[in-house]
Amino acid sequence: MIDFDKIDRSVPILESKGLCKYFGGLKAVENVDMKVMAGDIFGIIGPNGAGKTTFFNMCTGMYTPTKGIIGAAYAPFVNYIESSQFTTDTGFNVLAMVVIGGQGTLLGPILGSTIVTILTEALRFLENWRYVIYAIIIILMMWVRPQGLMGASDSILAGGEIQKKDGSKKKTPEVKKA
Repeated sequence: MIDFDKIDRSVPILESKGLCKYFGGLKAVENVDMKVMAGDIFGIIGPNGAGKTTFFNMCTGMYTPTKGIIGAAYAPFVNYIESSQFTTDTGFNVLAMVVIGGQGTLLGPILGSTIVTILTEALRFLENWRYVIYAIIIILMMWVRPQGLMGASDSILAGGEIQKKDGSKKKTPEVKKA
């Protein structure tokens, strides 16, 4: 249970400065400066096409901003963020965590992060060769259990159905194995 009286409300948990996203000539998001402090209740409203979804996609990492910066949760702990803190090693670890643990559940990525962290430490002596082992594990996972160890069996990766906007479902196309 969160004790809201003990939250340090001077700490930002999400912040953006000069955030922009362009799709060709279309300016979907333009110069968004925002700071959400710990304990705040925050909402974004606007008409269709105003860039709300694009903004949230940038917050979650689905889209890369064209200009500007955005940070969440990590910034208050280090007080300084730069791109060199997020290396290929970090990105590959996160990918391995999600693929091995599984998507569509909360416990999947937690299990995946536990496994990858243990593997990272156990295989540290191999240096960059550990990425080859990660790649082999990911290939095996996608082949044997595409939804991951604890992933939802109806996920798209596992051959689940795609929900259309009109409410009907469409079976994902099958991939023919060679």
